[in-house]
Amino acid sequence: MVSVPAIVVGAVLMFFGFGAAWNAREVARKDEQYDAIGSQRDWAAAQPAGWKVKTTRLLWGAIGLVGLAAFVGGFVL
Repeated sequence: MVSVPAIVVGAVLMFFGFGAAWNAREVARKDEQYDAIGSQRDWAAAQPAGWKVKTTRLLWGAIGLVGLAAFVGGFVL
């Protein structure tokens, strides 16, 4: 039997997870800009460190994989 909620949730998680993993530098840069609000440094000059980009890519990729599992599981279960 098909589970429509699992398919929808899986599709949303895949869309945002893999999309953010693909654009990890932009996601990490936006996070750095949000962190710079209220501090002395200029928010426009904020750049993420390499480790932050890699961590962002890894975590959002994992969210995308969870979405893929939910999507496939919605058809199988």
